[in-house]
Amino acid sequence: MNKITKLSLSILTTISLNTTKAQVTLPITFEAPGVTYTMVDFDGGTTSLVPNPSSSGINTSFGSLRMVKNAGQPWGGSKITLASAINFTSNNTFKMKVYSPRANCPVLFKIEGANGVFVERTAYTSVINTWEDLSWDFTGVASNTYTDLVFIYDLGVMGDGSSNFTFFQDDIRLVNQVSTQTQINLPVSFDATNVNYALTDFGGNASVLGADPTNVSNIVAITTKTGGAELWAGTTIGTNAGFASVIPFTASNHKMQVRVYSPNANIPVRLKVEVHGQPTMSVETEAMTTIANGWETLVFNFDNPAAGTATFNTGFAYDMASIFFNFGTTGAIAGAKTYYFDDVAMYDATVNVNSINANNILSVNPNPASSSIYVNVNTNANYKIVDLTGRTVITGKIENNNINVNNLSNGVYVLQLNTETGHTNTRFVKE
Repeated sequence: MNKITKLSLSILTTISLNTTKAQVTLPITFEAPGVTYTMVDFDGGTTSLVPNPSSSGINTSFGSLRMVKNAGQPWGGSKITLASAINFTSNNTFKMKVYSPRANCPVLFKIEGANGVFVERTAYTSVINTWEDLSWDFTGVASNTYTDLVFIYDLGVMGDGSSNFTFFQDDIRLVNQVSTQTQINLPVSFDATNVNYALTDFGGNASVLGADPTNVSNIVAITTKTGGAELWAGTTIGTNAGFASVIPFTASNHKMQVRVYSPNANIPVRLKVEVHGQPTMSVETEAMTTIANGWETLVFNFDNPAAGTATFNTGFAYDMASIFFNFGTTGAIAGAKTYYFDDVAMYDATVNVNSINANNILSVNPNPASSSIYVNVNTNANYKIVDLTGRTVITGKIENNNINVNNLSNGVYVLQLNTETGHTNTRFVKE
């Protein structure tokens, strides 16, 4: 055993055995003598203080925190409590070094306070078995309210305790960072890394971004209507500032469409559009789910407003949208239920709104890819490849189920596919 390893183990032993330690304050290094790093694991998450798995690159420190996601719940993780509430007055962004076995893995950073209040943000890994610095922007969040930091890796996917579900984290700090994220706008796909996809819940909903239940490479919104949710519980798609642009309704098109995944058929899904900051300037309409545990695209026609709500007003500059699953039924009656939604857009009559059928579920291999990808779609399809800034880098038509990606720079991309039966997308890594 070399001297560095001995010193590392000595530091970690000191951290573990010292019984007169101080409480945790920011920044968190997981190796400061005299500090109590008490992690509270839950639902399959298991943490331990260990030596740095790769003392190189941006992280040459000795110690780190290992997070293993075992079988338990898809939301298994861990939390740590700070000595005092977080002050966002001068600093707005949490940064943390992460070492992941997989690229494109969602890392949920959640802050919690008393009485169940919380705020969540998600970032995605981009490299494999290499330290990288991830950021979570909490601009606008109230100060002196939140004391707990919660970490969940690969939310929505059940862990198995293997190396594929073993992560390391280090150096958690709060910094002042000018946000590079743009305001959310239609269409909303939850794929671009430069867009603020914050979801604003009300009435007892709890929403995060995470993996598509049928395609772990696709990022979607995951909304849980909790057991204590009100009948009107919902989620604003973005912040209360609304979209960057007014929703582009026309004289002939007062419709929008949203792809949804529900555990039950025949439940009402309500969509509301309004002028941000003016809640009375709104219109609401509903559509019914037709299948259980499968994706479908619902069309919302605002010329048919829900009973008791206002009619569509052509003079209003609607720029904000909220979605309500199983509207009219409380969580106490229905029980806690989780729903998924994606691809919020204006209605496009030229595209069949049905999802790609089960024989044409989109996947690519190999992933990561170096020169080409094989796409398992048994039909002619036009495609485009978009980088994570939202820029289209390749367009074309699939030939022999292959797409040449040899000229792409290394990184994470989104493959968007249109066929005669619908449209969908998935992520892949070019290496």
